[in-house]
Amino acid sequence: GIPPREGSLGELAVDAVAAEVARLGEDVDGTIAVITPRRYAAALAGLDGSAQGRVRVLDPLSTKGLEWDATVVVDPDEIVRESPGGIRTLYVVLTRAAHRMSVLRSQ
Repeated sequence: GIPPREGSLGELAVDAVAAEVARLGEDVDGTIAVITPRRYAAALAGLDGSAQGRVRVLDPLSTKGLEWDATVVVDPDEIVRESPGGIRTLYVVLTRAAHRMSVLRSQ
């Protein structure tokens, strides 16, 4: 395996996530999931269907039982805070990538 990549959302979360999606799009041929808490969902919705339909933007609870070639996990601390399942939901999110995973944290 390839270790997960960690990064920062910075001031412009949409730009950071879009850049990470583009990077992953070069590394994998298949699907990419952007898993985001509600806080960023509206801002990131425009990425859904990008990269020739390979990108999906999802909330953490919608990922259970699914798998993607790569995932971008947006603000894992916020995922834990907002989810009724807390850390268990984050565990599900962190186990959805088949090949590559990037975790972008807020500052």
